[in-house]
Amino acid sequence: MLKRSSKFLTMLGAPILTCSASTSSQLLSEYPLYGPESIMARKAHGTCPKGVQLNLRWGCDQSLADRITCYNRHWAENFGYWLDTDFYDFAIKQTEPITFYDSVTGKPLFKAPIGRTMSGFLKESQDHGWPSFRDEEVVWENVRMSQYPIVGDESIMSQKKHGTSDAPVQKELRWKCNYDTADSVCNFNRHYAEHSGYFLETSFLNETKEGTEITFYDSGDMFSCTADHTKSETLGRTWKEFVDESKAHGWPSFRDEEVVWENVRTLKDGEAVSLTGTHLGHNLPDKKGNRYCINLCSVAGQPKET
Repeated sequence: MLKRSSKFLTMLGAPILTCSASTSSQLLSEYPLYGPESIMARKAHGTCPKGVQLNLRWGCDQSLADRITCYNRHWAENFGYWLDTDFYDFAIKQTEPITFYDSVTGKPLFKAPIGRTMSGFLKESQDHGWPSFRDEEVVWENVRMSQYPIVGDESIMSQKKHGTSDAPVQKELRWKCNYDTADSVCNFNRHYAEHSGYFLETSFLNETKEGTEITFYDSGDMFSCTADHTKSETLGRTWKEFVDESKAHGWPSFRDEEVVWENVRTLKDGEAVSLTGTHLGHNLPDKKGNRYCINLCSVAGQPKET
């Protein structure tokens, strides 16, 4: 299965391609183009206005295509499925780029190969297990990429005055989080975490009442609001669901809509960081989408006085 950190979407709501941020989001050009979550709102047929076409090209299975295209956000056809169809034999005979059309609407979505040979396109697709397109091969009038996570540059975590931050963590952290643990995890670390269940050993749950608004702040002196969770249905789940999921995984677990993206980025390897250089945790996508597994000690700061 593909790493699920980014998704291509058609403008009418069909997920087109799931791919890793490392291959699609380098922030070095005008692409990819991002679209709002509303593109994937429920419609007459799942996230699409109607079902996929009955007579798909290359012998693709209509039932499988309809399920993946219209009733799915995170999963894909199996690795190498495209090699089980008639596509490869068709492609190697072509002398011009192939246009790929939306299985629902028939609109052009990709045209390949552009700027490389057909053998180069097929070789890369074989290596990765799915047809693999580059920026110039996407028909951007009809395709958008899921907006989150917002990918940041590695320079965010460059060495500064205090590890990867300009200052140590605050002395008086919320919920009785340990200062030394927080400073080590936040400022002198890129890969490790507080131990599983650490947040349950603090006063976090005891001091938090269900239904109250909680804003989590960067533990460093440099202010950076990291995530915001309330019982409000606008964030898509209840306080109990947030706590239950966090307990199940061992760390506070946030979803796209719960992250304050003005202050947070993920790097191409999935590391979640604040723009001030604080290590927060990692994006570990699951069947529900992006899940930001965050160290409580990294987001236990006191709000900055204004």
